[in-house]
Amino acid sequence: MASENEFLKINLGIYGKYFPYKCKRTEEEIARRAARLFDAKLMGYSTYYSGTTLDESALLRLTGFHFSWEALEEKSKNESGPIMAKVHRLNVELEDFLKQNREITE
Repeated sequence: MASENEFLKINLGIYGKYFPYKCKRTEEEIARRAARLFDAKLMGYSTYYSGTTLDESALLRLTGFHFSWEALEEKSKNESGPIMAKVHRLNVELEDFLKQNREITE
């Protein structure tokens, strides 16, 4: 079980507001980078849609959608990874087979 010393209370700045967050000490940098990334994307949407009537809630939804999209794309890549590895292995085997048979027929 993790001891209390393994955890850290930090404040994450997102869109001009600070939120308390408790994380493992080893995960502090990841938490801070995630907050900066989220904040940057939120600020980007805020700038892009500055001439519209979108409120902060809508910008948060767009930002959440953006990261959900990226997560699904990454998951799709990871799911196809084993298939691509198998295709590569079959290509290598096929090239070896053709090379061996070419030598036999010559």
